[in-house]
Parts: sequence; C-alpha cells; structure tokens
Amino acid sequence: MKWSLSLLLVYFGFYLFIVFVSLSIACGLYYLAELIEEFTVTTKRILGYTCRAILVVHALLLIDRLPFHCLVLGFGAHISYIRLLKRFPYMQLSSPESLTAVAACLVSSAAWLYHWHKSYYTVEYILAFMLVTSWCVPFVFFLSMAGDQAVLPGAGGYPYSSPDRRDSGNGSSGGGTGKKAA
Repeated sequence: MKWSLSLLLVYFGFYLFIVFVSLSIACGLYYLAELIEEFTVTTKRILGYTCRAILVVHALLLIDRLPFHCLVLGFGAHISYIRLLKRFPYMQLSSPESLTAVAACLVSSAAWLYHWHKSYYTVEYILAFMLVTSWCVPFVFFLSMAGDQAVLPGAGGYPYSSPDRRDSGNGSSGGGTGKKAA
C-alpha cells in the first residue's frame, strides 16, 4: 500500500466523520433526556403504550415460530417495565422493581442473543430486532434516570411529598425541640 496525501486525507476525513457522528448522537441523547425530564407525564404515557404494544408484538411473534422461552422472557421483562411505571419518574435503582427489571432485561437479551447466535441472520437484522423487542423501553428508562433529580420538591410525587419531610419552620434541619436559640 502506497501512502499518499490523498490516502492520508481520506483517513483524516473518516476519523473526522466518526467524531461528528459521535457528537451528533451525544447531542441527540442529551436532547431526548431533556424532553423526558420536561414532559414526564407524556413520557410515562408513551412508555406505557410502548410496553403494551411490544407485549402484543411478542404474542404475534408466536406465529413466526420464534423460541417460546425467548418470547416468555421478553414478555416478562416488559411486564416488569410496566410495574416500574407506577412511580415514574421517581425510580430507585435499589428497589426490588428496578432490580427485577434490570435482571429481566439482561436475561431476555442474553436469551435472544444466544438464539440469534445460532442463526444465519445479518448483524443489522439482529440489532434491529433486539432494539425494537428488547432494548427500546429500558433505554428510555435509562435516559429518564436524570429526569427525577430535576423535578421540583413538593410536586406531589415520591419521595418529596412524604409527610415526615416537612420543614418545622425554625430553620433547623432536624431534631431539637423546635425552639429558637436566644
């Protein structure tokens, strides 16, 4: 291979292209996170409809004779995502619902990837299938994890509206008798 100025220019252009694509993806993800943070009620509604639509897709995929255990695992994963919607956008990663959803996502993805590993489909086909049936909803949950930190206190949601977090009005941050120091 002969090195020339045009070849170096092509390599430089290719790496510049990778940088621009990476920045575009990062900006798009940031914008999506901002939309999720701004419109949490709409996001919750869209996530609910998406989960239910994917449950229907899983039922319809029985016609294609895909592995039953993969479909059941995917169905169970999306049921666990619907359970996460109860307290959306206030999610705690250490809660049993969140841990169940993460485990279900990993197990479902592993089962599907094992199934596709034994087949002769293209990578694009497999990634597109996995994106729609396994990764779309968890990805939105992942993006929404930044949204719960920016919700204003007292907005009526968990955990800010619990009665034991009320300010006593004396400026102290807890404990004490509630009397001001002289």
